Amino acid sequence: MPRKFIISAVLIAVVFGVAGLAAWLLIRSAQKPGLTADPTPPPLVETVMLSPESMDQEFVGYGNVRPKRAATLSAEVADEVIELVGDLREGTAVRTGQVLVRIDDRRYRQLLLQAQAQAAVAQAQIDELVVRRANLEALRSLVRIEVEITATEERRLIDLFEDEEANKRELDIARLAHRRVLRSLQELDNELALLEPTTQRLQASLRVEQAVAELAAISVEDCSIRAPFDGVIETLHVEIGDKVRVGSLIVRVVDTSVVEVPIRLAASTRPHVGPGSACRISVDTADGSQWNGVVARISPVVDQESRTFFAYVEVDNTRQEIPLAPGTFVRATVRGPRLVNVLSVPRDAIVDGGVFRYEGGVARRVAVVVSHRLHDTAVVEGDLVPGDLVITTNLDRLADGSAVRVESDAPTVSSEKDERSEEHASP
Repeated sequence: MPRKFIISAVLIAVVFGVAGLAAWLLIRSAQKPGLTADPTPPPLVETVMLSPESMDQEFVGYGNVRPKRAATLSAEVADEVIELVGDLREGTAVRTGQVLVRIDDRRYRQLLLQAQAQAAVAQAQIDELVVRRANLEALRSLVRIEVEITATEERRLIDLFEDEEANKRELDIARLAHRRVLRSLQELDNELALLEPTTQRLQASLRVEQAVAELAAISVEDCSIRAPFDGVIETLHVEIGDKVRVGSLIVRVVDTSVVEVPIRLAASTRPHVGPGSACRISVDTADGSQWNGVVARISPVVDQESRTFFAYVEVDNTRQEIPLAPGTFVRATVRGPRLVNVLSVPRDAIVDGGVFRYEGGVARRVAVVVSHRLHDTAVVEGDLVPGDLVITTNLDRLADGSAVRVESDAPTVSSEKDERSEEHASP
């Protein structure tokens, strides 16, 4: 019995000793720095402080530059190109009315001479009828006098014949004379009556020949292709010896002194854009060239699908240091009314119609209404006041009431070590 008791006591002592050693090791390991799992810190965020500001509204659109005036001249006659006047080529400057291309006009000049001759013949015939009318009217006046005389003589002989102082033969001769004069008057009246339709026919022929002559003269003039305005040759479509038809392209002239840029703007900007709105034109080049323009007109309708409308910006190249070339793809920034004492935030800070305001280590969601969008900035209205801090980063990790840190709240590495040292030093 004593031996078994001794063995049991030894075993119990060994078990307690092993248990105590294990407990001591666990305590030592729990107190070692770095082995305790730190809780996940709140996200570190950046903020912007709201302050009232004034800013110009700017509306951006894109478009291709085109000349305000351009004309593609085509042939109005059919014949051969016989001359390119001067050193005519693409890029040549031209003046209003300057002859650029000549087409053979000999055939049209012959048609003009022929029509003029026919018109002269018709006019001469009309003039002849005028003289003939005058002569016939004079002769008719004389015949009327004869009619009166013969009528008087006939009545006199009738009275004498009734008084038996004249015989039947004398009366018949008087009657025949009167009838003959009446017939002559009738013939003159008929001839004068026929002069009117003849004159009208000749006058119609004259007008036809004059019209033919006028058309021939126009054709002769159309054989000389002239510049419609001061400009530059953009494209020359013909060479000497080419046969052209009516409608064949001859030359295109453009006026680059004033160019136009049609740009699309959002329908919401329409109340703020109109004729006279200033505009800044730029291109994506290394030198950063810019041009000043002005909105000259706007489209009267809004496109239903894109909800945009066209604004037409004009640039006066005569006032620019470097002319803006047609065909260039540009960015146009139209200046709108100035906004005064407004609050703005980065557009990326707005999530689902609200922003997160920093309040003493907590993110609070505030609903806002965007009144204007200016590039990457949004002018907002809502429960915000100057001095509020609006969170701009880590927004996908935030909800209303989330704990957050800003740079001023984030502990330094040395302070974290000091905190751990203090934990180990405490009993």
